[in-house]
Amino acid sequence: MNVMDCLSASHQATNKAQHYLLLFKIVTAWIAAIVPIAFWRFKGLGWLGHKHTQIYFAIHMLWSIELPLTYSFVYLYDYLRISIKKDDPCDYLISTSFSMNTRILPVVGLVGEIITMFVICIERALSTIRPVHYERFRNNNAAFLVCFISVIASFGLTYGILFFNIKWDAYLTTYTLKTPENANRFQLMTIAEVIIEVSAVVIFMVSLIRNNQQHKLFMKTHAIVLANKYQIKENRKVLKNLLPLCILHGFLLTVNSFGLSIYPLIFPKFDPIDHAFYLECIGQVHLYSIIGPIILTYGVLRKKRNVVNKIQHHDEYFVNLKNHFEKGRDTTIFCE
Repeated sequence: MNVMDCLSASHQATNKAQHYLLLFKIVTAWIAAIVPIAFWRFKGLGWLGHKHTQIYFAIHMLWSIELPLTYSFVYLYDYLRISIKKDDPCDYLISTSFSMNTRILPVVGLVGEIITMFVICIERALSTIRPVHYERFRNNNAAFLVCFISVIASFGLTYGILFFNIKWDAYLTTYTLKTPENANRFQLMTIAEVIIEVSAVVIFMVSLIRNNQQHKLFMKTHAIVLANKYQIKENRKVLKNLLPLCILHGFLLTVNSFGLSIYPLIFPKFDPIDHAFYLECIGQVHLYSIIGPIILTYGVLRKKRNVVNKIQHHDEYFVNLKNHFEKGRDTTIFCE
């Protein structure tokens, strides 16, 4: 063990701001694990329409639960590590084996969220291109196969990229996945994650624009069958609900991935205490599991409220119509 590494690790325990930040992240991680479960329990997945979309989004939600759960363990361990006083400064160091095998679990969840969101955007793009034909495709085995491949890819890519050529007997000053051996591969992985996320946002936007064009065209064309109009309208609702989620996830991921590149601009002189604190400040991807369901709840409830208002409006219309013809009352007939 290097004496300077031991001193650097022990100095982190003196940063009270990091203690409070880790406590905040522990609490928010627990909340982030509960919120998606509550949304799933009370809102379900029926608002997504197509069964394949429901299956893909269910896997996405499972990842959004796994990520904060595993992060809560990471934050709790790190808090206990720096808050419990130790006589030997080297006791604050973390073995590479423990750090890699535990810290990688939430990263697997993050990669899983990215892959499943990309799968959903491709699925919605296909629904936009061929709405009726895709709606008739009801082979759930294909959807489960895609989910299985995405899960294998989430674990395989993460472990395959980061676990290669690591010095397992070394010790780290901070609780991290990034080591001198995998630093370049780690950076490439973060860039690839952002590229996939941005691609998903672009595909969602293009699909929504295309869907809006189809919607305007088909609403003016009476010759188009009702099935086409219905599928386009339903796909439009799903795209409008999921696009904010994709943008939110992409924003949090970008802040987390490229925040390190501006670290030297904020702290010209490298300091392990400031560096560890900065890492925890920019790493807030678990908040997606809190904010995302709130956005969805607002969107789904708003659409349900509009449907209820329309039903009440039409009920009032027929009541007045009945009074007008049967009772001869001078009532106002409400029309759209």
